[in-house]
Amino acid sequence: MVEQGSDKEYLRVKIDLPSFQFEIFTKDTATALPELRKVLEAVRVGDELAYEDMAMQELRQQLSEAFTNHSDIMGLVRKLLKEEEDFRIARISIGTLADIDVDESKVSRTQRVGIRRAVMSLLSDIDTKSVRKGIVHIHGSLDQDERLIIADHVHRAMPTAQLRAFQSPGDSGSVSVECVFFGDFPSDDE
Repeated sequence: MVEQGSDKEYLRVKIDLPSFQFEIFTKDTATALPELRKVLEAVRVGDELAYEDMAMQELRQQLSEAFTNHSDIMGLVRKLLKEEEDFRIARISIGTLADIDVDESKVSRTQRVGIRRAVMSLLSDIDTKSVRKGIVHIHGSLDQDERLIIADHVHRAMPTAQLRAFQSPGDSGSVSVECVFFGDFPSDDE
């Protein structure tokens, strides 16, 4: 469980089973949560809720509030955590240009040339062949066409994966794309 102290977050976990005992206390939750999840997988702790809770804490540490506060997204995340072996997180920010029309209303547009490069960078550390399901969250002020272009580029990189895209409004200036991909990924040791 991630507990909050006076002004700092810390992680304290104690697992006490007949064949396995483990206790950790750290202030570096972003590093500790993925490692703790790997330990739980390795010893095959039978409580699926422990894995799900640890994975949810890891996601909350690494993803934006726009992602984690979106009830539809987090409901889908919980469902996919029960169905899939593992997950990977990818994030990127894409710069935008502000266009001002005659009515003086602002519309943000991505630099279309940069979308493909940004998506390639987003997926550079992901084994796209291992992705079976995924969630793509686009956070920013964009029109429908531009959101579809971003989602389409992600889907083209993994055409057999079942992807679900969500969008949250945000300020102009940049667009963030956050993805959680589920599948049977090779271990980091391979």
